[in-house]
Amino acid sequence: MRGYANACPRPLHGFTLVELLVVMAIIALLVALILPAVQSAREASRRSVCSSNMRAVAQAVVTFESHKKQYPSVVDRNAATATPNTDGSTGYSWIFMVLPYMEQQQIFDAVSLGTANLTTGPFNAAANSGGTPAAAEVIPILGCPAYSGGKTTSGAAPGLGVTNYKAMAGVFVTSGTTQGIPGVSGTVPGAGLVQFAPEGPGTAASRLGARQSSVVDGITNTVIAAETREPGYSCWVDGASCWVVATKPYGLAGNLVIPKHLKGLWMPIPITGLGVGGDATPWLTGWRGTTWSWGPSSNHTLGVTLHSFGDTHVAAIEPNVDGRVYASIASRAGDESELLSQ
Repeated sequence: MRGYANACPRPLHGFTLVELLVVMAIIALLVALILPAVQSAREASRRSVCSSNMRAVAQAVVTFESHKKQYPSVVDRNAATATPNTDGSTGYSWIFMVLPYMEQQQIFDAVSLGTANLTTGPFNAAANSGGTPAAAEVIPILGCPAYSGGKTTSGAAPGLGVTNYKAMAGVFVTSGTTQGIPGVSGTVPGAGLVQFAPEGPGTAASRLGARQSSVVDGITNTVIAAETREPGYSCWVDGASCWVVATKPYGLAGNLVIPKHLKGLWMPIPITGLGVGGDATPWLTGWRGTTWSWGPSSNHTLGVTLHSFGDTHVAAIEPNVDGRVYASIASRAGDESELLSQ
């Protein structure tokens, strides 16, 4: 009998409801603790890659300046045929001009070959060998991994390669009627390292970038380029789409809010153009028949936007930065940095 009793299996018991709930609560707590750390690590990785990309682009600009003895201009074109294009483009971008210094010589050569040595405009660069437009090439170094948009443009020139980095052309746009940029051009205080040539976009200006001797504020304190989350008008080949300014433009029908230049200081500046935009409040309307949703901006957490400087270092700038400080780093020769430190 004893042996028979020992042979009887012991009854098995499953988890009770209370035990199951406790286990689920522990798992939920672990997920809640781990997920923010994982997201933070991902964002840190994205920001690191973006920073590395921007530093490489800035280095290409610096190398260009070292070889040419001047920085690239926002818009560049062949001087022999420098006339506005019927397709609405205004010339080749500063990014295109520094491609050889970014290990992208083959793309530069393909566009040059397809446009008879740049004698036709950048949108005509689609006429390349094999029917594949070189301007549609997606150049990884020009993309931020945090960017939520596509890799090609969706706006005025759809299907072209996107850049998430645009030149900081200067402090503000002064003319909406003629679409000229006298406030960020030539030697006018407020122009950036990569500036518009004196005649402004849409004209025959070519290869008239700034010289390092004109950088009164110091290259360490002057921005080369800023991030942008603009999805529609950010093709790297076209000079008209590769720039931003520090102060948000306020329309193009004579209702611009223009900062005043007083003793070397741009003021007042009610807000910056940093992190401002979206479908409801576009950053710039009507530029060459298009609407830009965003100016300097990004999809990084907390709304920070990375900027590369003239010495190639990269810094994250928050959207609540003082407008005068932001104007200072956007300008190469406005003396704002000196005055702000007093």
